[in-house]
Amino acid sequence: MRKEILFSIITISVIIMVLLFMAQNTRYESNSIVCSHPKNVFEVTYSQLENGAQLSFEKNNEVLKTYVISSLEGSTFQFNDETSNYMFDLLQEVAIETRKSEIILYQCEHTKFKM
Repeated sequence: MRKEILFSIITISVIIMVLLFMAQNTRYESNSIVCSHPKNVFEVTYSQLENGAQLSFEKNNEVLKTYVISSLEGSTFQFNDETSNYMFDLLQEVAIETRKSEIILYQCEHTKFKM
C-alpha cells in the first residue's frame, strides 16, 4: 500500500515540475508597443527585453527600421534613432521622445504574445 502512495506522489510531483518548466519556457515571444500622440503614432516590436537586443520601429507608417536597446533599467528602456532619443516606461505605459530640445510625451499600449 505504501509503495503505491509513494509512487503516486512522485509521479504527480514530476508532472507538476514538467508543466511548470513548460509554462516558463516559451518557444516564441513577441511584444508590441503602440504609442500615440496627436501628431505622431509609432509601433515598437521586440522579442526579448535586454540590453543590446534588437527592436523594430515604425513611425507614421514609414519604413520599418531596426535599432538596438541602449539602456535597460527594470521596466524602463531606451534607444536612439538618427534624430531622437526614445525612452519607454512599461509600468506607466508612456514613452518620451527627445528631439533636440523638444520633448514629446506619448500614451502607449503594450501587447504581449507568447507561444
